[in-house]
Amino acid sequence: MTVANQVEHLNKDLICDNTPEHHKKQQWEQQLFYIILVDIKEASAGRIHCVEMPLPEDDDDNDGYKEEEDLKYVAISYRWGELQEQLVDTDLRHMNYVWVDAICVNQSNYEQRKATIHQMSNIYKRANYILAVPDLHAAYLKDTVTKNKDIMHGT
Repeated sequence: MTVANQVEHLNKDLICDNTPEHHKKQQWEQQLFYIILVDIKEASAGRIHCVEMPLPEDDDDNDGYKEEEDLKYVAISYRWGELQEQLVDTDLRHMNYVWVDAICVNQSNYEQRKATIHQMSNIYKRANYILAVPDLHAAYLKDTVTKNKDIMHGT
């Protein structure tokens, strides 16, 4: 799928209509979303094993499983560009799973990718921890912060 086609699909999704296809889409969006997670215990044994689990909606706190026990995960958002290894001082031994957007979002399946994008805020909201690194270099961040301060102070 080309970039132009992706944009065209997104534009179609944003247009409100009253067609049968639109109603079918609304029904599909109301279905339970299943998050794909990497099993940390399997990964520690040198195997990448993904599991699919239901992710409760924002307003739904319990969908038939104990969230505290079954759905403990760390959400990791990757970045493009240079990455220096950093030590994260957080005890993650009690975590069962990790959600890594680079692994857990099927980029080749348009419908699944779109559904995951719609659930992104819920995925991060339900995570026990979030590790995210912006794709910005320190010099750019410093320049941006300086510009924002100048704007806020009217200089």
